[in-house]
Amino acid sequence: MAEAVGDDELASLLGCPLRVEVVEGAAPWPPGEDAPESLIAEATGEFMGSLTPLESDALSMREGLYTIACDYNLQYHRLWPLYRHASPIEEPFGPSFDLWEQGWGYRFTSEADVRVYVPEGKLMP
Repeated sequence: MAEAVGDDELASLLGCPLRVEVVEGAAPWPPGEDAPESLIAEATGEFMGSLTPLESDALSMREGLYTIACDYNLQYHRLWPLYRHASPIEEPFGPSFDLWEQGWGYRFTSEADVRVYVPEGKLMP
């Protein structure tokens, strides 16, 4: 999506290998304004805004879908079938939905480091 909207800085950041640390607990909120998560959210919103969805009454549920978890990626995942025709990207929000469904979250701790947060008691030894 970063490439599709011409965000070379974000595409470069996400194209580099990341070190991942998995810990128990909730992801801290909110990320900083200049955090990669904020850049990702901005590029994602720009990408989705560039697409024309199929007409559907489901579009009137945008706000309600967002409100379920205050997460635009969840909203975009549920509405993606209406946008699928407008992009060569298969389903960009499935992985985010999978993390959310399991109660997992993430935060970048630096540009090359990501901390994945797993609910208490769910971390495998």
